[in-house]
Amino acid sequence: DVLAILDANNEKYLMSINQDLLTLFYQDQEERKVDKVDWKQLKARDEMRRTKVKHLIDMNKLNHPDDYYYAAMIFQHGGAPENYKLAFELSNMAVDMDPTHSRAKWLSCAAEDRYLHSLRKPQIWGTQLLKFGEEPFTFGDFDQNAKTDDERDKMGVPRLDELKARLEQLNNQ
Repeated sequence: DVLAILDANNEKYLMSINQDLLTLFYQDQEERKVDKVDWKQLKARDEMRRTKVKHLIDMNKLNHPDDYYYAAMIFQHGGAPENYKLAFELSNMAVDMDPTHSRAKWLSCAAEDRYLHSLRKPQIWGTQLLKFGEEPFTFGDFDQNAKTDDERDKMGVPRLDELKARLEQLNNQ
């Protein structure tokens, strides 16, 4: 029975990951899906989640590639260079454990770009789009020659022409 196999596989997966971390990850993601975000409250809840994740890391409770990915995503929303750097490191650990982990590979690039931007250095992958008030979206400072399209393909980041087309599409909506 296919459904029984799927249920068994799902149960096995859920037993292999950190449930507390999965819950924190879902909270992080769900709070960003609402129409109007209260950024002040979200910032406080994000800080609380990062504190809990840091405790899980300190207690050596991350074991599965997805644990590292979930932790990285929570730190990606950290608002400070040290959080983006940790997101980059954690997502790379997920990729080291599972080189096929496409979400972790993309997040590694996004975290690296966000970290570089937070240090006022040019992003290198083109994952970060910026918008200031009524101004159009922009890549901000972006070294478009730092990564090749082959490197972008490998990491699950759109090619440079696709990135530029997406930027144009966003600005023409």
